[in-house]
Amino acid sequence: MKRPIDPKMMLEAIKYSNDSLEYAGIQNCVIDNEVRERFKKHQLVTATKIVPELFPTICKAADDVKNILAPEYKLEVYVKNNADFQASCFPGVNNSISVVLNSGLVQLCSVDELRFVVGHEVGHYLFKHYLYPRAEEAQNQVEKLNILALLRAAEITADRSGFVCVQNKENAFKAILKLATGLPDDFIRFNLSAYLRQAKELQDMGGDEYSLLHTHPACCTRMRALLWFDMSEVYYEWAGLGDCAPINACELNKRVTHDLSLASGFRLTEINKKEIEQALFWGVLALFVSDGCFSKAEQILLTQNFGESGVDIALDYLREFGPDAVINKFESILQSIRFVDKTSKRSLFEDIERFSKLAGGEVSKLETVLMRTANLMNFHQLAGK
Repeated sequence: MKRPIDPKMMLEAIKYSNDSLEYAGIQNCVIDNEVRERFKKHQLVTATKIVPELFPTICKAADDVKNILAPEYKLEVYVKNNADFQASCFPGVNNSISVVLNSGLVQLCSVDELRFVVGHEVGHYLFKHYLYPRAEEAQNQVEKLNILALLRAAEITADRSGFVCVQNKENAFKAILKLATGLPDDFIRFNLSAYLRQAKELQDMGGDEYSLLHTHPACCTRMRALLWFDMSEVYYEWAGLGDCAPINACELNKRVTHDLSLASGFRLTEINKKEIEQALFWGVLALFVSDGCFSKAEQILLTQNFGESGVDIALDYLREFGPDAVINKFESILQSIRFVDKTSKRSLFEDIERFSKLAGGEVSKLETVLMRTANLMNFHQLAGK
């Protein structure tokens, strides 16, 4: 694995595979200057800007993060008088990035731990997580759960961004532990293995499906994800380590994905599997009736793949609502799964594409169904393959 020269390529290498704007379908969205200026004015009124004359050590830490992750940007950091352990990042004006740290968080962390926090927030900006949809904007519960999963994936990427910014990687783990507990150094004797046992205990109990309702993974899961990152060829490349890494990039993302799924007892996997099965059934039926007919040959194919009950459901629905309603129902299901992981969507599309070759009717109408399928899943590059 050769070290990429382009900083953007280096950043892209650390991104978690399930964290992608492609899922959100907002690749070309931008934040206009008026919004950026309004945010900066608000911070100048409600917070204090970190400058070397006032906060030299924090300013130095922020400069280090900028030089590592975003040398082409100006980084402006503000501290707000707030006891909550929170930080946030927003697009700044004139090619700048704005990070806001609450005073409670600054007091809790050492300077090197703050490098992790600031790097985490800068990572959110560089990967455009501020453009991601909000869970409250979802049109149904399945879509909401998948948006929340996307937001949790974004946190994994941001953690990796923070991790490469610390001078001592133990400080990244300590920062997460402090965020989890709200406790300062006086009360902590840091032991990574001891804390990771909490993640194992949760997994042994079958996970907690209520974790699907959170925008952030559990801190013990985040720390475990960083441990895998620390062992990966991706981090070895960033750190310039000459040794052979224990796990490759593909294995890294598999392990993280598995841990995130374990934390909820694979509940979202089950939900999405059922939804994709429904999408395949209604997608195949939409193909078969795209010409307004449901031939005997198509009914036999449906029976072979979905059973007698599937044909009965199809015939009953067609008698009551007609062929156009089938296509509408299929598209409403696709709305639910448009934020599902790329692999599942690819598999669904390929299955529907395979059935399109078996369906009767006009080729142009079948291709229209395929194109709509790809577009509604925000998976545009599949269309035409």
